[in-house]
Amino acid sequence: MWIAIAFILATCRIAKAKDEDGEEITPAVEFSNALVNHLKPIRFSLVPRTTKAAALVGQNSNPEA
Repeated sequence: MWIAIAFILATCRIAKAKDEDGEEITPAVEFSNALVNHLKPIRFSLVPRTTKAAALVGQNSNPEA
């Protein structure tokens, strides 16, 4: 799990999601109403930092290769 998180952080830029007009969407911070509160899912953008990073992500996401 830690390797996967480190891989994503090293190869991708995590940013706000964009709407149809290309404007950034600022997510609302909402929590579930349960015994243990969890952050509700938010939309985000995951963009490779470089073309080399994109190739590396593509290589590791294809189990047949």
